[in-house]
Amino acid sequence: MEFAERVSQWRENGLTLRQTEEAAVNLWEVSLEDLPLLRLAIQLVAASRQVMSFNILEVIQRRLLESGSVPDLLQSLIETLVIAAAQR
Repeated sequence: MEFAERVSQWRENGLTLRQTEEAAVNLWEVSLEDLPLLRLAIQLVAASRQVMSFNILEVIQRRLLESGSVPDLLQSLIETLVIAAAQR
């Protein structure tokens, strides 16, 4: 879990994938032979966050189109986040 959280934090702070890779190499002293696996892991974390973001946006859009009610929108958004957090 520490890896995903740290990578997510770096990406949220504006680091590019390359900069994130460099930060991970420095922090965890990753060897050159493990670099391809590190790159893959970083890309997986970034992709999963992107998918989650799109899913949340779809929930927001769907709920706004269905009812346009802010309370309904917030309820759907919270339910989506709770489900996602429970799967962690």
